[in-house]
Amino acid sequence: MFESCVDLVNEYTDVEQQLANPDVHGDQAAARQLGRRYAELRPVVAAYREWLTASEDLTAAREFVAEDPSFADEVTSLESRTELAAERLTTLLLPRDPMDDKDVIVGGAGAYLAFADTSKDFDGVWDTVSVSSSQEAGMAHN
Repeated sequence: MFESCVDLVNEYTDVEQQLANPDVHGDQAAARQLGRRYAELRPVVAAYREWLTASEDLTAAREFVAEDPSFADEVTSLESRTELAAERLTTLLLPRDPMDDKDVIVGGAGAYLAFADTSKDFDGVWDTVSVSSSQEAGMAHN
């Protein structure tokens, strides 16, 4: 089902080995690029390994059910676990937007909305401040 993940696991292992090589860190740009790729692959590989383990456990549990019906509950649990792992992996395998890593300058209405959302987080903080900055600096109010 997720055959393409085998190539990603191989790439992940290769990148990991390259990052372990001290010579790579002499070239900061190459090390940074490898580090980014490693960070991109890590969650996918972890999800793939989780799905693979769950699938193998499910297969084994189904074999045991034929011999001992008490494993039926285990099969149900493993089916759910396998399905969740597959959904997570499918989500992680969706193509990324190449612009996701780019910085964004927000202006106009977008800037206002971003500020409005952020300022809501600090509403309670402003209520607790009892001394204004001008009083703190020793200036008198008229």
